[in-house]
Amino acid sequence: MSEKDREEVLQAYFGKDGIGYNAIRTHIDSCDFSSEQYEASSDPEDIDLENFSIEYDLRYRIPIIKQIYEISGKDIPVLLSPWSPPAFTKSNAERSHGGVLIKKYYGY
Repeated sequence: MSEKDREEVLQAYFGKDGIGYNAIRTHIDSCDFSSEQYEASSDPEDIDLENFSIEYDLRYRIPIIKQIYEISGKDIPVLLSPWSPPAFTKSNAERSHGGVLIKKYYGY
């Protein structure tokens, strides 16, 4: 999408003359409509998160959220939700195509 088109869409949703969205919901890591598969941490042995990276978010998502803040003139709440647990925590070792959480990664 061109910068001009993106500005127009964001103005329509968040601008003072737009429809007035007052919250943002976005995904953690990639989801089913992402242009590529990515995740902030993919190494099950990296308990200290030394290889944790939000590089993709810094390049794409965060600039758009900042643009929304500028357009709206306020800090709109952002809700982040994962579409899938990390691949290494799932029975099929993939972020997509189903699979279930491996028992050792249950939170209880």
